[in-house]
Amino acid sequence: MHAMQMFELVIAMLLAIILLHYAAHKLSLPPAVALLAGGALFAFVPGLPVIALDPELVLVIFLPPLLMDGAWFIALRHLHRHMLGIIGLAIGAVIFTTVIVAVVTHWLAPSLPWAACAALGAIVSPPDAVSARAVLQRVHLPRRLSILLEGESLFNDASGLVLFRFAIAAGVTGAFSMVDALESFALLAIGGAVVGALVGAAWVLLVPRLNDKYLMIASSLLAPWASYLLAESGHLSGVIATVTTGLICGWYQHIVFSAEVRMNGTAFWAVMIFLMEAFVFLLIGSSLRGVIDRVGGFDVVLHEMAGPVLAILAALTLARFLWVFGADAVIHALRAAGIRRYTPIGARAATVLGWAGMRGVVTLAVALSVPEDFPAATSYWWPPSPSSSARCWCRGRRWAW
Repeated sequence: MHAMQMFELVIAMLLAIILLHYAAHKLSLPPAVALLAGGALFAFVPGLPVIALDPELVLVIFLPPLLMDGAWFIALRHLHRHMLGIIGLAIGAVIFTTVIVAVVTHWLAPSLPWAACAALGAIVSPPDAVSARAVLQRVHLPRRLSILLEGESLFNDASGLVLFRFAIAAGVTGAFSMVDALESFALLAIGGAVVGALVGAAWVLLVPRLNDKYLMIASSLLAPWASYLLAESGHLSGVIATVTTGLICGWYQHIVFSAEVRMNGTAFWAVMIFLMEAFVFLLIGSSLRGVIDRVGGFDVVLHEMAGPVLAILAALTLARFLWVFGADAVIHALRAAGIRRYTPIGARAATVLGWAGMRGVVTLAVALSVPEDFPAATSYWWPPSPSSSARCWCRGRRWAW
């Protein structure tokens, strides 16, 4: 695509975002749904080029600032108070969902190796931070439920990506070691947290020396990408690094920024995050045409893929509800046994928490990054893009993505 055509396409997408948000507001619809539907229609407009997403580029552009924004404004006191529940969702629920989806996938397609089934489970297991933010901005939830959802969306991508890496490694090499997996997970998480802490500390120490509000606001924009790219270059968790940086910067923002800078910075970030979230949903919808073309058209989707996809969606939804209600039942049992340290969230909150497992940009980007030489890759219902620049390679005992 010519550079001028690309610029015109971006302007057209910006216009579409404004119109779709306005229409969603008038019709009392969730803006995310309107953007997804509009993007899908946008993809089939005659004369427009097929939008092929580069998963590596999509993650680098959109994920760090969105994670930074979520971590910046989350209340650390409440985050610490509900950390056990957040870890249960961000790690336990992701692992449980991966196992359930892998079992269902292997039942639907016995010819698929278990590593491929596990990779598919890891791809779809972590709910998306962008989707969660879009829902939370439209509804008023109890504080505990909001903290659980926000905290889960900040950390679950890291566990999902680690599971995906090891599933791909097991499929390519034919070997899997639980010890190596745990060691790698600990290294990715701790190393990412260290990188994020260093970037956050540097931001806190250096930004006050700029003495210019525009430079100070610009530095807050630089922090998430610096943290993410530094961690990923060292084959550590860029997600954990960015979240750690966001937590530190958010905690010290009242010391680093004056009231005027905070007001200007908040306005700047609000507009930028609004546009980035809108572009993400529009791009996801716009990718539909390329996906359908690669799998062979609508007939293939309807007659060969609809059944398995619906079954996996049902398993995905059921697994989350089982985990959420199961965890609440365990808390009830503990309280009945006299252990009253933890309080159950109740059936109504558990239902909301179960339904709040939307998937989005991370799931799509990871699905598109499946290497073409992976066993049964051509049988995936999310086939890799031939033009994708994503790559997987083995570095010693760690699988880098």
